[in-house]
Amino acid sequence: MFNSSVELAAYLIHWSSPGSITAEQGWKTVRLALKRLMDCTKMDMHEIGNYLMFRELMKPRTAELLENTGYLLMDVERKLTELVMAVVEMDVSQWVHGYRALPLPFVQTPDSFLCEVLGGLVDENLNFYAEQVDENGLWPVTWDWDAYPSEFAVAKRYWQGIVALERYRILRAFGRLP
Repeated sequence: MFNSSVELAAYLIHWSSPGSITAEQGWKTVRLALKRLMDCTKMDMHEIGNYLMFRELMKPRTAELLENTGYLLMDVERKLTELVMAVVEMDVSQWVHGYRALPLPFVQTPDSFLCEVLGGLVDENLNFYAEQVDENGLWPVTWDWDAYPSEFAVAKRYWQGIVALERYRILRAFGRLP
């Protein structure tokens, strides 16, 4: 429902002057998005990712967040933790079978608030990434566009680059690159 508008609203707030019409538009969306977040019991992994980026952008604005929404950042983190734990595939043996929610897209650095909660799964995911990289330094794309096979053939190469950049950034952040 707020994929990707909660993240876009956070960027709007981040780059706007406090109190501006633009910032207020961002806060209006954020209020709706936080109501949804706090009321839901299940959320798609992509939308959770948008809320996590929102959370990153709000870290330096905790007082503004409370003033404009009535929510503490800690409450947002608590709810995101609950939703991440519900969506992450905990069975490591299933990670090779298609498109799954793995821990590392939610834990980008060792200092993430989710790192401790996901514990050993983070190390397992780092190992999995290291095992899955091919001889060209790329990872397989684990999804496709059944309705658009010819378009996906082109897009797949772009996605391999996007996935590689994301995973190398994570591997570097965790000290897994030479």
